[in-house]
Amino acid sequence: DHIKKMKSAGKLAEANRLSNTWESIEDMLKRAGISNYRVTSGYRPNNNIGKTGSSSNHTVQNFALDIVPTNGDREGLAQQLAQSSVVQQYLSDRNFGILDEHDPRYNKYSTSSSGCFHFGPDSGALSCWNEWQSKYT
Repeated sequence: DHIKKMKSAGKLAEANRLSNTWESIEDMLKRAGISNYRVTSGYRPNNNIGKTGSSSNHTVQNFALDIVPTNGDREGLAQQLAQSSVVQQYLSDRNFGILDEHDPRYNKYSTSSSGCFHFGPDSGALSCWNEWQSKYT
């Protein structure tokens, strides 16, 4: 939450210094044994404003990542993510969730057409992640 407050206040350098001490989302996924994905978006230092008009979480390192399944099995990847204790702990420690941008109920939080899974502290990501926990675990 401290990093989110720094980002919101426009203190991106400070937010990056702190978030850069975290294990990256990609390294966490590797540690969890999850490899059937492709990154569609990660850290974007020169993109302060997201497509929704708000400050993008992608402007801070290790604060947002978008992935899609390499084999097209969205449900399988969602289930694998939700059931992984490594993923659960990582997200819990950072107050992060995963937003399914393909799901029209959550797409209101994003303008992505890729239908990716978005990791981050967004309220929609937290809501979607909580739903996955009920559905898959």
